[in-house]
Amino acid sequence: MRFAGLLIDGWNEFWGLSWWGKGPPLVAVLILLIATISVAAASGGGSVSDDELADRVAQVIARTPKSEPTILVTQLPAPSPIVRTRVVVVTATPVFEPTPTPVPAPTPTPTGPSTTFADGIHAVGVDIAAGTYRNSGREGCYWARLSGFSGELDEIITNGLGDGQIIVQISPNDEGFESTRCGTWQLQ
Repeated sequence: MRFAGLLIDGWNEFWGLSWWGKGPPLVAVLILLIATISVAAASGGGSVSDDELADRVAQVIARTPKSEPTILVTQLPAPSPIVRTRVVVVTATPVFEPTPTPVPAPTPTPTGPSTTFADGIHAVGVDIAAGTYRNSGREGCYWARLSGFSGELDEIITNGLGDGQIIVQISPNDEGFESTRCGTWQLQ
């Protein structure tokens, strides 16, 4: 019975380690072990007692490195020409290493409104800083200083259309700035 207890303990320890990748082949070995023990018990045992086998298993466990499971296969002498094989799966004791505490990613420092921007609609004081800007100089540049974002004509404070480099003063009181086909704007 001592051997059966070791077998059950090994089974519980094995599945407690969650080695699912190694599980199916080792389950097949375990089934072979159970079938072999059943045949041996039905035919009168064999020449090694359960206590002797348990002692052998304990010796193997003591000599086994504890990082991988070990499979012990023994062939026992039998009075008949049938060779009886016993397979014992010895599972390793898991080595628990502390999980490192994750280091949080640094919070990006708010950079504030940009002083360089491309075409589009930008909120003054949020997306872009107020100030005097010069574009990279393109043909057909349309720009507008805005008092709101509804798209109504009465929200255009001032606007312009031109070619080449254009200089625009964006006020801190402006709500937004819009440009199309102007290239990149740079604070002067």
